[in-house]
Amino acid sequence: MLQLRETLLLLFIFGASRGVTVYNSNAAPAAAAGGLISGFGRAPGGGRPVRTVETVKQWMQLEFGFATPQDRQQAEADGNLMPENGTPIDVQPHFLPNGQVRVFTTIPRFVTGIPYTLATVSDEQGANGPQLQPYPNYAWHNNNGDNCDRITSAFRVAISECNQMWVIDSGNVGGVQHCPPQLLQFDLNSDTLLHRFRLPNETYTPGASLFIAPNLYVQDPPPRGNCARTIIYVPDVTFHGLVVYDHRANAAWRVEHRFMYPDPDHGKHTIAGESFILMDGIFAVNNDKKNLYFHPLASVSEYSVPLSVLNRRQNWENGADAMSDQFRLLGRRKSECAASAPDTRDNLFCVTFNPIKLFAWNTNTPYTTRNFGNLPAKANELQFVSGMKVARNAEGKEELWMLSNRFQKIASGTLNPNEVNFRILRRPLDDIHSGTFFASDDDLTNRLVFTLKVEPPFEMLQLSEILPLLLLLICGESLGEAAYNSGYAAPAYVSGGRLPGSEKVPVRTVETVKQWMQLEFGFATPQDRQQAQADGNLMPENGTPIDVQPHFLPNGQVRVFTTIPRFVTGIPYTLATVSDEQGANGPQLQPYPNYAWHNNNGDNCDRITSAFRVAISECNQMWVIDSGNVGGVQHCPPQLLQFDLNSDTLLHRFRLPNETYTPGAALFIAPNLYVQDPPPRGNCARTVIYVPDVNNHGLVVYDQSANAAWRVEHRFMYPDPDHGLHTIAGESFTLMDGIFAVNNDKKNLYFHPLASVSEYSVPLSVLNRRQNWENGADAMSDQFRLLGRRKSECAAETVDTRGNLYCVTFNPIKLFAWNTNTPYTTRNFGNLPAKANELQFVSGMKVARNAEGKEELWMLSNPYQKIASGTIKASEVNFRVLRRPLDDIHSGTFFASDDDLTNRLVFN
Repeated sequence: MLQLRETLLLLFIFGASRGVTVYNSNAAPAAAAGGLISGFGRAPGGGRPVRTVETVKQWMQLEFGFATPQDRQQAEADGNLMPENGTPIDVQPHFLPNGQVRVFTTIPRFVTGIPYTLATVSDEQGANGPQLQPYPNYAWHNNNGDNCDRITSAFRVAISECNQMWVIDSGNVGGVQHCPPQLLQFDLNSDTLLHRFRLPNETYTPGASLFIAPNLYVQDPPPRGNCARTIIYVPDVTFHGLVVYDHRANAAWRVEHRFMYPDPDHGKHTIAGESFILMDGIFAVNNDKKNLYFHPLASVSEYSVPLSVLNRRQNWENGADAMSDQFRLLGRRKSECAASAPDTRDNLFCVTFNPIKLFAWNTNTPYTTRNFGNLPAKANELQFVSGMKVARNAEGKEELWMLSNRFQKIASGTLNPNEVNFRILRRPLDDIHSGTFFASDDDLTNRLVFTLKVEPPFEMLQLSEILPLLLLLICGESLGEAAYNSGYAAPAYVSGGRLPGSEKVPVRTVETVKQWMQLEFGFATPQDRQQAQADGNLMPENGTPIDVQPHFLPNGQVRVFTTIPRFVTGIPYTLATVSDEQGANGPQLQPYPNYAWHNNNGDNCDRITSAFRVAISECNQMWVIDSGNVGGVQHCPPQLLQFDLNSDTLLHRFRLPNETYTPGAALFIAPNLYVQDPPPRGNCARTVIYVPDVNNHGLVVYDQSANAAWRVEHRFMYPDPDHGLHTIAGESFTLMDGIFAVNNDKKNLYFHPLASVSEYSVPLSVLNRRQNWENGADAMSDQFRLLGRRKSECAAETVDTRGNLYCVTFNPIKLFAWNTNTPYTTRNFGNLPAKANELQFVSGMKVARNAEGKEELWMLSNPYQKIASGTIKASEVNFRVLRRPLDDIHSGTFFASDDDLTNRLVFN
C-alpha cells in the first residue's frame, strides 16, 4: 500500500505526463494512439514503409588515391601521405542527370600528413575502404599552406540550386593560420573555379578563429534566377562568431552573440561510453529562408535569428553584437548534437550524443523533446555525425546524408584501424514527408504503465488537504534557519549580533574612501601634461578605473594604487596612486612610478602599455600585469612587472612566452600571488603567479624561481551563455568574459568567469607542477571541481587569511562572504551590510593588513552597466574606492544568508 507522501510524490512527478506524444513532419497537432508508429510501420491510412539508415561508404582508415604515380610520389616526398592522420568531416552528395551520384567529402588538416582536403569518393576499393580522389585535382591542394591561392584546409561544403559548390577553406593547419580563410565557388559542370572571396581581416582573429561550414541562402534560384543573390553564413567555431557574406555585394561582416559560445556545463561529451572534452562554439548553422537556426557543439540549446536581421549590413555597423535582442533561445535537448540539416518541409535533423539518436524537429512547433521524432537507426553507425546534408535526388525526392567518424575515439586515442571507423550514410525522407508518425522521448505509453491502488482514508483528498502537504513536500528541509560564520559552519542564527561570549566588536559597514565623478589625471610637471595633450592622451571622460590596492606604510598612512586600462585611447597613464589633492571631479591621480614609465599607446614595449590589476606580496613588492593591449589591439607582449615599493624601482620583468597566448585574442587581467617563502624566513623568491586570460579562456602560471610559464585550460574557464546578459541597478548589458576572478588560500585556486554563477577550484599542487601540462593545456581536466552556484553573477573577489571569500553579486547587489571550509551554497553565504548604490560592478577587490596588523576589505566600484549602455553621467559620482574592516567577521559575528526564511515565511 502506498503511503500518502508516496502517493502525492507520484502525482506531483507524473502529473499530466501520461499523454501520448508524437512527431509528424507536417507538425500535426495530435495523433491517435493507433497512429503511433514505434520504430517501424505505416502511417494511418497507408503511406510508405518507414525507412532506415543505410551505409553507402565506409572505411577503417582513409584511402587516398591519386590520378598519377607522380602525384603520389610528391605527396610522400612532402610528408603528406599519412592515412592514419586523416579524419573525414563532411559529406555532400551531387546527383547527376543520369541518375548517378558523386559524393564529396572533406578531410581538414587538424594535423599534417593529409595530401588533400577536398575529395570525391570513387567506386574503386582499397584495402581499408573506397579510394578518394582530390577535387578538383591534386595541383589544387597546397603543401600545408605554402600557396594561399590553393586549398589549405577545406572544412565543409554546400551545393546551391545552380549546380555550384561553395567550399570554406579555413587556411588553418594544426591550429596555425597559414593562409586567410576563403570561400571558393566551383562550377560542378566544369569543375572549375568561379569565384574566390578571402575573409577580410576585421572579420576574424588569426590563430583564434576557425571557420567550419558554409550555409547558403539563395535569393534568386532557378529557373528565373542564377544564384547571384546568394548569402553565405560561416560560423567561427573557436572564437564564437558568424561571418555573413553577401555574394552580390562581395562584402562580409561579422556577427556575435552570447548564444554562439559553448556552455561549460556541456563541454564534456560522452558517446558510446567514451568521454572527451570539446569546447566548440557555434557549430551547426541552417536556414529555412526565414530564420537561421544554430547551436554550439558544447550545448544542448537551439537558437535562431531572423535572416532579415543578419543580411542587413547596416545593422552591424555599430558592432558585431549590435542586434543582441533579435536572437532567440528556442529550447533545449537532453544531449549535445553536432551537425544538423533541414529539409524543405521545415524538419531539422540532428543526432544526439548520449543516447545516440537520430531525431527530427519541425520548426513550426516548440523546440521541446515532446516534438522530437526519433527515426530508426543503428547507434553504433552514428557515433559523432560531423557532416549532414539533405539533398534532392535525380527523381526530385529528398534524402538525408550523414558522415560519422567516431570522434570520441580519436579524442581519447582509442581508434582501432582494424574496425570500421568512418561511414557515409543515407536515408530517404519519403516516409516522413508522407506523414508517418514517430515516437518522441517523452512518450511514456509503452514504457511506463502503473496502477495506483488507493485505500481509505486517502480515497478523496480535497485541495485544502493536499496543498499543505505539497508545501511540505516541496519545501522539505529548506525552512530551517541558515547562518554564516567566518570561522566555521554555524549551527545557529544571530540576526546582526555576536557569538555569545565573543569579543564585543560592532558590525562594520562599508565606507567610501575616495570617489570621482570623472577621473582627475594629475602630472608631476606642466611639461608632462602638455605632452599628454599633444599625444591625444588626455581625455578624462575615457578613463575607467578597474583595480584598487592599498599599501599600508609603517607610519600608519596608506598609499592607494589604482589601474586605468586602455580600453580606448585618451588615457595618459594606466597605473596610478591616488593623491590627497582634490580636483573638480575627485582626488587627483599621479602616474606610478612616474609619467616616463607609461608609453604612448604601445609605442615602447619596455614601458607600461595597459596595466590591468596589481597585487602586493608580503615582501613589499608589487606585481603588475600589463596586457599590452590598447582598444583590443595587441601592441606589445603581455608582461609581468615587479616593483620594489620601498624604492619604487623595477625589480623584475617577465614577458609571457608566445606559446602561452594568442595575440589579439588573449587579454590578461590580474596577477594572483602564492608566496611559498614569505618573511621572516623567506624573501618571496619562490612566488608563483596565476594570470587569467579573460577573453581566450585560460590561465597562465608563472614560476618566478624557475622564470618559466605555462598555460592551463579547462571548460570551467569559459563564460556561460545563460549568464552573459547582466543586470545591475535595473540596467542590462552583455559581457561574455571568461575566467575573471582568481584567488588562492595556499591550497586551492578559486576562480569563476564573469559570465557565470558557478564557483570552481583546482589544487595549487596540480597547477604548479609544470610537467602536468606538457601533454597539453587541458591535460589535467579531472582535477578541476565545480564547488557550487550563486544566484547571480559577481565580478572581482578576494580571500582573507581565515578562508573567507568575498564577492559582490550583480542582481541583487549584495556583498557576501563564504568560508572555503563549507559547501558553496547560498545557505553558507553571509550577507554583509552595504549600500547597493555604492557597489555597482565591483571590478577590484583586495584584503590587506593595515598598520595594526588587522585585515581590511578594499573595493573599487564603477557603474560598468552605464558605461556599456552609454548612460554614464559626469555630474554623478561614478567611481568609488571603498573599505571595510573585517574584525567583526573575524571575531565570530553571524550574518543572515539568502536562504534564511525566518522573517519571510511564517505559516501555521
